Amino acid sequence: MQLELLDGFYPREGDGPNSFQWLSDETRLRVNGGDDSALVIGYDYPDALGEPPLVTASVNGKTITHQTVHGFNYLVVPVTGDGEVDVRTSRTIDAPGDSRRLALKAHLLAVTDSAVDMNFYAAQNAILAKPGVAPNGPLIISMGVTDRCNLRCVICLTHHHQTGDNNAGLIDLGDNAREKFFPLAYKAQRVGLSGYGETLLYKALPEVIDRIAGNSRAGIEFITNGLLLSPAWNERILTRNVEEISISMDAATAESYRNVRGADFEKVTSNIKRLVDTRNERGQKHPRILMNMALNLATVHEAKEFVELGRRLGVDGVEFKHLHDNPLHNWVERKPSGFVFDYRAELLENDPERTSTELQAALDYAAEIGLHVNLDDGLLPFTTRVVGKDRAGEYKDCPHPWRWLLVMAGGQAYTCCYSKPIAHLKDYDTLEDLWNGKEYQRLRTNIRNDVLDEVCTGALCPYSRKAPA
Repeated sequence: MQLELLDGFYPREGDGPNSFQWLSDETRLRVNGGDDSALVIGYDYPDALGEPPLVTASVNGKTITHQTVHGFNYLVVPVTGDGEVDVRTSRTIDAPGDSRRLALKAHLLAVTDSAVDMNFYAAQNAILAKPGVAPNGPLIISMGVTDRCNLRCVICLTHHHQTGDNNAGLIDLGDNAREKFFPLAYKAQRVGLSGYGETLLYKALPEVIDRIAGNSRAGIEFITNGLLLSPAWNERILTRNVEEISISMDAATAESYRNVRGADFEKVTSNIKRLVDTRNERGQKHPRILMNMALNLATVHEAKEFVELGRRLGVDGVEFKHLHDNPLHNWVERKPSGFVFDYRAELLENDPERTSTELQAALDYAAEIGLHVNLDDGLLPFTTRVVGKDRAGEYKDCPHPWRWLLVMAGGQAYTCCYSKPIAHLKDYDTLEDLWNGKEYQRLRTNIRNDVLDEVCTGALCPYSRKAPA
């Protein structure tokens, strides 16, 4: 696939190999593309230039239009074979400080046949324009593969209370539901394979990983408790496009791990070390291997020690998470060891001063030893090191309904980790239909109009905290 500049685009000196000045409202390019390929023009339209124009592109008798918005835009023009592409703007633009009619910076001129790339460009346009019907699929799609688990963690909504059969009445994602995922998964940038349970218990997981790896360059990621990691699993993980694994630990010592998770600390740490060592021996950079800890008052004193454990095991980073806070999360667990976990009493908000002290010490130590830390939004009020203020914008700035979709094993669909379920897969023939179903269209319209949607009411995300009254 080749691209030749004819009129209107000129390389910008000193700005890198793929940066151009767009100097005319009538431009021409010659494209040699393959089947199902596209010309992509990425350009910036600053606020100072006033009302954005309509851009049209014509090639081989076909014309497409793109309504420019302020910010980064991607004009995606389908092409097949050779063709000369004419690109026109609906009006001339008086660029401040420039006597020419048009003076935009194009940061990308390329021809691609990647469905992942084309979906990314369409999604970026949608996040800015916020249409009710998304022209793209999700950038991040998560498949809740199973509700079954091999642990009974005290913080788990599904498993904490169980006796007898740990998985009685719990389900895996069914065959029909699983098949509905692949068309959108093949176009996504990232595919998550996690649910309420332990990912590696899902018997169809090898097939799912192989199909995604064989049909797409989408990066696969999943969360696991790490107890089932084995040389055979490591081999599959290291030879597919698995980009990230996060191992849920929730504790930094054997005693706390036994109290919170009820399992063998030495086994999981040995499994993590073996995966890290095998990856490094092969000279690979992927997957990123992380450990995560859901902080609460029973374990927050181990935050710094958790960072040190990550250093010893050689992982790429640690993640600190915040407990979910809603009426469903309200129980007390008593262990034979005498350990008592009262979910509501252990929320970090009950002792913000202690939480801030312990978390800050962990973050300072991580910075000292150079270990990366991911910190979820619920922890931001307790620290100043990673982010000094809330990163999110207003409610109308929320991008998630144009970029993210999670469907659990039972079919409940979510648009982010904080919201209520937005729809159910059983009500739609395909996942594409759900993605642009009436519920998603309502949510997108409400966000665009800055009207708090029913699925966001009561959510503790940074956007809904700044929602309109």
